[in-house]
Amino acid sequence: MDISRQLPLSGNTVAPHIKSIFRFALRADAVAASGTVLPEPGWAVRAFRGGLVDKRYTKDRLWLGISTLVLLSSSLVSFLR
Repeated sequence: MDISRQLPLSGNTVAPHIKSIFRFALRADAVAASGTVLPEPGWAVRAFRGGLVDKRYTKDRLWLGISTLVLLSSSLVSFLR
């Protein structure tokens, strides 16, 4: 079950929504792979690895990276003042 395909993203979404959808998609992947409602940590790690390398999460990783860079740069600017 791939929850990221069930939750459509419009052009109006903001990065925090992407992060939560990405997190739920990874959890859904772990649940589907393990076959239980509460997957063991090993399944969660496998799902997290899948989120880092799987092509279907490329857009989500890009948005998370951009959001991280914006937050780090704004933190750096406020620190240097």
